[in-house]
Amino acid sequence: MAKNVTCSENSFRLKLANFIDDMYEVTRTCINIRYYCDTCVKSSMKQAMKRIEKMEENNDEIIKKITLLDNSEKKLCTEINNLKSELNKTFASVVGSEVKKSVDSINLEVKNVSKTINSVVESKERETNMIVFRLKEGDADKTSIEKIVKHLTNGTCDQKNIVKIYGLGKKSDIITLSILIKFDDVKNKELVIRNSHRLKSIGDDLTGIGLSHDLTSEQRTELKQLVSSSKKQESEDKEGFLYRVRGDVGKWKVLVKVQYVNFCRFGPGNKKYNTNEKMVRIGLLNVRSINNKVDDVYGMIYDGLDILVLCETWHGTEGSISVRLAMPPGFTFVNFVRPHDPGHGGLVIYFRSDFKYKKINLPLFSKFEALAIRLKIGIDQFCLIALYRPGSEQTTSLFFEELISMLEFITMSEAHVVLMGDFNIHVEKMDSPFTLRLHEILDMFQLVNHVNQQTHVSGGTLDLVICSQDFPILDTKIDPCSVYSDHSYVGVRVALNQVRPKLVKACVRPWKDLNEKCFVEALANSPVANKCQSDDVDYEFALFSGEIQQISDNLVPMRGTLPICVGGLGLGSAAELATSAFLASAAATVALRDLMLPRDGIYVDNFRMQVYDMWRATNGDVVAFEKPSQKHWIAPCLNRSNDRLLQLNGSTFDKARIMAVKSELGSACLRALPNTSCGTRLDDSCVRVSLGPERQARHTAVNEYLVRCFQKAGIPVIKEPMGLIEEGAFRPDGYTITPWAQGRFLAWDVAFPHTMADRYIGYTSVEAGTAVLKASDFKNEKYVSLNNLSKTFQTICIETFGPTDKRTSFFIKELIRKIVNITGDPNEDNYLKQTLSLLLQKFNSFCILDGAARCLTARPGT
Repeated sequence: MAKNVTCSENSFRLKLANFIDDMYEVTRTCINIRYYCDTCVKSSMKQAMKRIEKMEENNDEIIKKITLLDNSEKKLCTEINNLKSELNKTFASVVGSEVKKSVDSINLEVKNVSKTINSVVESKERETNMIVFRLKEGDADKTSIEKIVKHLTNGTCDQKNIVKIYGLGKKSDIITLSILIKFDDVKNKELVIRNSHRLKSIGDDLTGIGLSHDLTSEQRTELKQLVSSSKKQESEDKEGFLYRVRGDVGKWKVLVKVQYVNFCRFGPGNKKYNTNEKMVRIGLLNVRSINNKVDDVYGMIYDGLDILVLCETWHGTEGSISVRLAMPPGFTFVNFVRPHDPGHGGLVIYFRSDFKYKKINLPLFSKFEALAIRLKIGIDQFCLIALYRPGSEQTTSLFFEELISMLEFITMSEAHVVLMGDFNIHVEKMDSPFTLRLHEILDMFQLVNHVNQQTHVSGGTLDLVICSQDFPILDTKIDPCSVYSDHSYVGVRVALNQVRPKLVKACVRPWKDLNEKCFVEALANSPVANKCQSDDVDYEFALFSGEIQQISDNLVPMRGTLPICVGGLGLGSAAELATSAFLASAAATVALRDLMLPRDGIYVDNFRMQVYDMWRATNGDVVAFEKPSQKHWIAPCLNRSNDRLLQLNGSTFDKARIMAVKSELGSACLRALPNTSCGTRLDDSCVRVSLGPERQARHTAVNEYLVRCFQKAGIPVIKEPMGLIEEGAFRPDGYTITPWAQGRFLAWDVAFPHTMADRYIGYTSVEAGTAVLKASDFKNEKYVSLNNLSKTFQTICIETFGPTDKRTSFFIKELIRKIVNITGDPNEDNYLKQTLSLLLQKFNSFCILDGAARCLTARPGT
């Protein structure tokens, strides 16, 4: 059998003669065994050798490249090492320099912080110190200092409030050294500094002295720079603005004020000058929180404003402490608190306390806040309205509708209207529909806007002063923005007619000193003892009245007294007032005398000249010889009586008492007719009625009388109602069953703070009525939950000596008005006030007698 095998490479069949059978069989049967011919094997080996040779060549090239790479790597490593060494050197130097700078900076900051701490500590130590300049040295330095402090604080501060007094520097006969005073409290020092303007009235021996804060060197440098800066700005200003440095110690800033003197069109050298005209300064400011601007507002008013309107006060509660602290002495205020958001909005009007006013009750408006009062200054009267429209509210037609309704309500009863406030309407945009609508309303009510400049830091005329067309506004001045807030301060001057108030002078006759025998003899010798001389009844009555008047004047002359409204009870004497009355009568009858006497010569009244010389020697040359007014001739006598009263009563308690009795309820009892059946006689039997109840008896009696007054006004009430306050057991003294005003029910509580109490005497000796303010604040906080949309709370607060707060006075007037509407009797005003005054005096007697009775009971042997 032929042995044929196929080559696996080229598929040729070959015959194999020498192939072993077993191998052939295996090759043929096993698929994994392949056969290759010699030709194919040789060809494959040649190819393999070529590839190997090529690979060797490639390997040689690779070895060359690797060698080059090794060389490059060594070079790169060398460069990297060099770079590392350079970087290490550079980094060390940079870090070292930066660290040194940081350390120096930290050291500098530490020094600055240490300096600031030392400055703060030094300022804190000096804040209770005050320096007195130009005080003559002597043994009585301490006495002089105490006199100065007592005079400037009306006795509130004395020796016990002064920690120490010592001079600065070495004593010298040439140089007057300064004296440093350390107080126990910074408030006492501030009170002395604030009243430093009264140094001129302290006495000749202490005139010319100066007071100052004890400032550090840094504070003195800062203050000097600010003062020099303000002087420079004022010298460069050509519009008449004043630049003044104001603020607390260390918090000074330069304020810009309007110099009204430069714009005054009236003066003694002007033909238009009228002595009967009073210049009233009115200011307007959107203050944006009065809580952090108390000192600024105080300074604005103190520098000469008569009226100040504030918007966006954010004062939160009725009559808050911030509002009271910002009010200088001699001023009062009315305010409005936003009902639904007391922490925002709000209006306050400050004005002088001698201005007569009445608050006008306005309804609550949904688009703006409004506060209105009627002011009477001299013989002029106008309605002042403060308005604030929130800028966050969109301007809608409802705002203008409510504005029209308010102006209609006001203009129906007021001749002159002054509307001031932040309207948040850009009136400088004349093509704006809101501006056009506002001008239409102003034309409708004959009102004029006097502000035409930018009043906001972002631009725009938002704060307006709108008045009646014939209201006498002289000029308007607008301060730059960002002085007090983001709004400008707007000031106006108004020329009003000034008339001195007429004081009612009380005169009494000492009827107990009447000699009846002399009176009968004088009456028998008078013409009225004879038969009637005519049939005219009026003539006979006039003759009778004249004769009785003349006899009474001769036997029991009338004794002039101080006016009751200033606490007078007969301090003047007939001997002092006789010459004044004679000179006034002589001056008034000169024309009649000249008609009666012959005209052939000039008559000289030597006796009148004699009396005038006597009067002038006592009172000085203060009244013109031809003055016919008796009140001008009597005024010096009354002033001397008042001065003697103040000199004899110079203690703290006497000052508080004298100022308190000048109040309306403190003196109303003197005008009441002493009728026992009506309970208006304060005699011994009346005083003995009750001993022991003391203050509770007065509280009950006054509350019972108020309940009767409510019933007289047709308003049903309940006493001490339950359930009005959820928390605690507090109950007000009364509550109206029907609405009192604006759909809200009234809850009231009566309080009688003692004018002479230890906790109040420091305040009442400086300003009358301060005790009721503090007691009223306490009551309002106690019953704050009774002030809401359905109820209103009223504190009826009266001091034991008569002064009341403004809210109590307004409440009494409103209650009287409601009573008069029911009864029609205008004398209800006198009846109610006289009764309240009598109740005060009656129960003051009860308290005194009960205290004496308890003392006698405790010490029976005395």
